[in-house]
This record gives sequence, structure tokens and C-alpha cells, in this order.
Amino acid sequence: MVKVPSRFVYRVFSPRLVVLVTTVDGKGHVNAAPFSFCGLLEIHPPTVYLSTRPSQDTYKNILETKEFVFNIVSEDFAQKAINCEEKLPSDVNELEVFGLGMQPAEKVRPPRVEEAKAVLECKLLREIDIGCEHVLIIGRVVSAHCEHLENNFPVLEKIKPVMHIGSEQFSTVGRTIKLRRK
Repeated sequence: MVKVPSRFVYRVFSPRLVVLVTTVDGKGHVNAAPFSFCGLLEIHPPTVYLSTRPSQDTYKNILETKEFVFNIVSEDFAQKAINCEEKLPSDVNELEVFGLGMQPAEKVRPPRVEEAKAVLECKLLREIDIGCEHVLIIGRVVSAHCEHLENNFPVLEKIKPVMHIGSEQFSTVGRTIKLRRK
């Protein structure tokens, strides 16, 4: 085995699902930013986490309004979603700048991304300072929608979710395998 330098340990946990998180501030300005340091924490009730820097508009907006949306990034709009990481003034809507559509969410104020085939609308449960440059945001999923769902499973071959490996390296879904669980 090859020793992994500490600055690249995160790549061992690859690939990580990419979500485009949409938020709004108190004045209603929309913000969108891609993240791959995120995931599911609990099944019942559905609870998610997001690791973000306190300097980011996403963090500030979530603390201010207590709401956010995970829009699962698919291959067909991945580049536009990644473009949303560009640092723009907080009153500039990245979705509009990079040509992505907005739809009203069902139970929260931040919009859904029109191109997203799966979305999780969330309300803030807790913020946790983990003593690093990032802060953990914990959210309760209050509404979830998926365009391609069969027997309550997402059809990944149709959704084509994008996953981040590191730097400019991304991956998409290959094949699904079944393993027996006890």
C-alpha cells in the first residue's frame, strides 16, 4: 500500500455525492454553491449534514433563515453547478448567472434547481463547530422529491448523479450490484 499524505486523506473517501445547495438570505437573495462534504446522518427522521466554512454565503444564509435545499447534481448540468462555486457578491444569484432554472420549493423558501432530478428540502436542526476551518450544519429533511424512482429506489442510471473525487476529478455512476445483507 502507498502512504497517503494527510492533505489528500479526503480523497480516500471518494467518490462523494455532489449537491448544489440553494439558500436565501433575509432579503430573499438566492445563493447556490456546490458541495461534496455532505451526506445522510439518520434515516428516521431523515437528517443530513453539510460541512461548510463560516465565511461562505451558504453558511450565513442557513443561520439567518434556517432553511436550505440539497439539489443532487446530475451529469447533464454538472459544469453549470460547479461554476456556481465562483465567488460572487452575496446579492448575485448564481443560478441566473450560470444559466440554471429555479422552481419554488414545497416547504422551504430557497428554490429548487429546475434541472435537478432529486432534491431534499431541509430545515436547520443544529450548527456544530468542530474546531477546524469548517462548521457542520445538521438539517432535517422536510420534503424530498426524485424524478426517477422505482420501488422507492432512485434509478441512478437515469439520474446520473455526479460524485467528486478531488480537485477537478469527478465520477458518475457505473453499475449497480446486489450484496446479501443479514
